[in-house]
Amino acid sequence: MILKKLNAISALLATLSLCGHIVIMIRSLFTGWYNFSLCKGLAHATMCIVIFHVFLSAVIMFFLHDGTDMKKYPGQNISTVIQRASALIGAVFLHMHVRSYTFMATHEVLSPLKSHITGIIEVIFVSAILVHVAVSLSKALISLGIVSSNQVLQRVNKIVYAICLILGIAAATAILRFFF
Repeated sequence: MILKKLNAISALLATLSLCGHIVIMIRSLFTGWYNFSLCKGLAHATMCIVIFHVFLSAVIMFFLHDGTDMKKYPGQNISTVIQRASALIGAVFLHMHVRSYTFMATHEVLSPLKSHITGIIEVIFVSAILVHVAVSLSKALISLGIVSSNQVLQRVNKIVYAICLILGIAAATAILRFFF
């Protein structure tokens, strides 16, 4: 149970850092303003926390067999599948995401084809990450004992889904506008 709480805390910290990174990048893509140290600082902070979160998640999933009471997490089966699939997609596309913005630091000019492919990859990556956050955040709050009733859980899910949807639309718009 301690590992699940520690994992939930790392997930919440990663979410906060990630949201900061997304907001800064949306602003950067819309305005052309790019502060390398701020963007990279948030990205590095997010990655350090995410690596710790992934490690704890793997330990819990593979060695502790998740130890979850099914009654505690309503709709866990489908949300767990979505949670794990989105995490896997995010992990697969992470390297491409990091590579997508190195041209900004090196002042490289992308060909139209490479720019379009990069934009599509970025939208897939950001979508997967935000879906993962949307599905996972309530589970973290349950693990920490912050959410304990189905009514509160439904309200929290609606708020989190709305925030992730708004961030996702803003990010996709910024990405497509920038790369297309």
